[in-house]
Amino acid sequence: PTVIYTVYKSSAASDVYKRQLPSQNRALLAFLTDDAASQAALADSLDLQSFYLQQAMVLNWPDNYDTKLRYLQHLIDSIDDPLLQGWAREIMAQIRAGLGRWDQARQDFALLPEQQQPWRLTYESILMAMPFTLCTEDEILLQIAQVERWRPQKNARLEEDSYGLVGSRYNPDFALHPHMKEFALGMLQMRLGDLAKARQALQRFRALEVEAGSKPMVKELELSLAGWIAYRDGNPQGVLEILAAAAQYTLTDMGYSGLHDRPFQRYLRGLALADVGRLEDAIPWLRNIDDKSERNKAYIVPSYRMLGQWHAQLGDTETAQDYYRKFLFWYRECDERYRGQVEEVE
Repeated sequence: PTVIYTVYKSSAASDVYKRQLPSQNRALLAFLTDDAASQAALADSLDLQSFYLQQAMVLNWPDNYDTKLRYLQHLIDSIDDPLLQGWAREIMAQIRAGLGRWDQARQDFALLPEQQQPWRLTYESILMAMPFTLCTEDEILLQIAQVERWRPQKNARLEEDSYGLVGSRYNPDFALHPHMKEFALGMLQMRLGDLAKARQALQRFRALEVEAGSKPMVKELELSLAGWIAYRDGNPQGVLEILAAAAQYTLTDMGYSGLHDRPFQRYLRGLALADVGRLEDAIPWLRNIDDKSERNKAYIVPSYRMLGQWHAQLGDTETAQDYYRKFLFWYRECDERYRGQVEEVE
């Protein structure tokens, strides 16, 4: 990348140089130089043979959500692979949920291929439980009823391979893991403010048998749910004590499970630190929430709103305005239910 960037900057014939580059290097150059026009063009003409490199560039580069959505739609339209199409739709739903487009996100979830429909409740449930997602009580109650009807498979595994990736990435049974059911129920009950039922879900979670290879992932889920319950119970210091052991059990943010474990824990740490008056410590947890994977996208733009608020409280008006402007820009096409948040930030 350094060579590509250096030659590009020093070359008078940069257009000729760019045309001679392999497609994956042209994509890399477009992002290194913040060339929005080239980014937009590449999103519709990427060489799928270099899919993983492009995925890393397009999806993990911050603040280019329009390009991300075009790229994902390109995959859906161009690849004859239901599982990969489903992956693209799920990430598209994550992005739209983070842009305040919940109605569109749910449409994306509904279009997941049949063999990935079991994943749908897991992804939707965790997003519905987040404080930045605005859902009606009826929506949440319906989701709880659907989750309660799950019949988890006892032999499902939550095991990482040597690279820290969940081996069951494309296994539809993965979302039916018994621990996932109780985790989703607990998170949804928290959204309704029912601490007693959330604690019951946590008790059932802890009582479940754990396969040896699944223990690290299960432990992360337990810490997340316990921390969220403590936060909703008005105990931010308890959250910090619970999460002190987090991110020590797995190599990735739940791999490809869709459970957002590390980004959720980062978000929760930030909220807890802010509540105990440690704003300067809270800010990095949200500012760096987009460092890990494409599955963090739902958290990023809502984090701008919180970061704007925190910087304003610290008296850093310029930085606060920058975050508020970014939030308003990406929420310009939000659902009507989010207009109150937009007006507050304005």
